[in-house]
Amino acid sequence: MNTYSLLLLGGKVEVDMLGRGITIDGWVRLRGWGRIGVLVRRLRAMLDSALDGMIDSPNTALQHGHDEVVTCVIGLIAGDGT
Repeated sequence: MNTYSLLLLGGKVEVDMLGRGITIDGWVRLRGWGRIGVLVRRLRAMLDSALDGMIDSPNTALQHGHDEVVTCVIGLIAGDGT
């Protein structure tokens, strides 16, 4: 499991405002800028919205292929951020 899969598919992301990094699900700590945690939370919200739309209308999702957000997340996880 790489860091991107943990960030994008793991538990709740909390940003330490004292600059100590990001905590995932209350116990996994990652060092990084707080703004990274904010961006991850926003991307996860967009991913949740896209997946909800795909669940609500699967025929439309299959006709149009993957949503851009889903494709982006797949790329980040598969390429380990590259």
